[in-house]
Amino acid sequence: MNQDNETAKETAEELIVKQQYYLRQKMLHRILEKFGRKNELTLRLFDDVCSYIRSKNDKIVHVFPSYKIHSDREVVFVIFVKDLLSKKEEDEIGYTIKQRLVDQFSPEGKDVMTNETTSDEALTLDETKRLKDCINMHATDLMQRHKYLSIITASPVRSKSYGTHDFKIQKEPCIVLYVHTKGYIPLDEDPFERRYVGVPVDVREGMFVTCPGSSVPKAKEYHEPLRMGCDIAGKSKKQSGTLGGFIEHPQYGICGLTCAHVLLNFEYFKKLIEKEDRRMHWPEFNPCEAVYQPGDSDHQIGQLVQAVYQEGGKDFIGVEVALFQIEQRPPAEGEFPSTLNGADGEELRFNSGKTYGLSRINKWPVVKFGRTTDKTSGIFVSTLPLVSARTMKYIWDDGECSITLHNQFEIQSVESNKKFADFGDSGSLVFMKDETGEYVCVGMVDGVTSYGITIVTPITPILDQFKVFRLKSFQEKIFERYVTNTLQIILDKLS
Repeated sequence: MNQDNETAKETAEELIVKQQYYLRQKMLHRILEKFGRKNELTLRLFDDVCSYIRSKNDKIVHVFPSYKIHSDREVVFVIFVKDLLSKKEEDEIGYTIKQRLVDQFSPEGKDVMTNETTSDEALTLDETKRLKDCINMHATDLMQRHKYLSIITASPVRSKSYGTHDFKIQKEPCIVLYVHTKGYIPLDEDPFERRYVGVPVDVREGMFVTCPGSSVPKAKEYHEPLRMGCDIAGKSKKQSGTLGGFIEHPQYGICGLTCAHVLLNFEYFKKLIEKEDRRMHWPEFNPCEAVYQPGDSDHQIGQLVQAVYQEGGKDFIGVEVALFQIEQRPPAEGEFPSTLNGADGEELRFNSGKTYGLSRINKWPVVKFGRTTDKTSGIFVSTLPLVSARTMKYIWDDGECSITLHNQFEIQSVESNKKFADFGDSGSLVFMKDETGEYVCVGMVDGVTSYGITIVTPITPILDQFKVFRLKSFQEKIFERYVTNTLQIILDKLS
């Protein structure tokens, strides 16, 4: 058997070099038939082919060998490209390939989400709990066994025969598995099961991405004092995001919050992932601890002091958050720097610092303020945090790294022509009104999906990481200012 393995390997490597398409493809099929999909030799050889394909064209950013469910002895190389290859460029590769643009997906997920059938249906509380239990039981294992699985969520409907005349949306509570390329299964993986603990499965195309972004004109404004929702960046300045909110930290004093991926570059995020407790503290960030506002300026406002990354799973909520100590331009009150804030007749202000836990989440409207999309309105897709989401590794420009978060919320925009969040909005706080009409914080934007949903981390587990129980309140300062102004008016009248 060992001799057969070496002979097959030498033959395949020789064929790769010779670029004889019909022989190479035929030989790959023979190797699959003889040794199987999961054989170590098979996988090593196919990795070599992937490297060869990737080297053929600069448009190609990633390659993986796959099979279709009814023909697991015929390999197709799925290639992720920045721009579609021409027919000539395809022929030069010399293998059976399936092209996919890195950021383009089948519209099935969006079509199902916006369909009237879906809108008219809603999961009951019992159905939601059953689906959440199923996701909690299987999400971690599924993410580990299926590398291109990006999102696991729940749905009241299943999509059947999409892209054909028989397409229909059927009422059936299910879990939805979003993958990058539907129908093409990685060579070393088995297909998804049709059901998990009796819960039906619906596979759709889609992806979760975090929301760092490049600066846009209105986000470049210099804010003194600092305001929630303004544009910030770390020292690398490769991406910027949103200053979410403020806390009074027992050790560092007044601090700002945002997502860890906004302020940590690849090198430091990798260090964070590799740490046993997945926590970093000052001075571990040196010499890359500086935080700037605006993000593309040299105006330093403070320094990174803590970062936390916890995937969550089972009944634990995933978080990835960064805390930075504010040393310049401390905030004066709960204001937002907006051109749209107040345009709808209601100005968003957050002075109380109040937060809501999971038990108070409902289907009332929510709002957020982000440095890219400004003030937007949305609604929770489910009142339970049941979504598991993972970024795809090849998205990072600096190297191989991904973020996985379990038990997240989904928020859908209430405006059909406007996203709830977009690139650059990572770190934005999400608010809903309490029974008195006052805004309270319920979460932080972490990323978006390819089908228009925003992924939000509940706020209380974020604050728990820093042993604080509320965001900064500005009410005392506002009252002091009111008293001072009132006294001054009285004094002026008396004089």
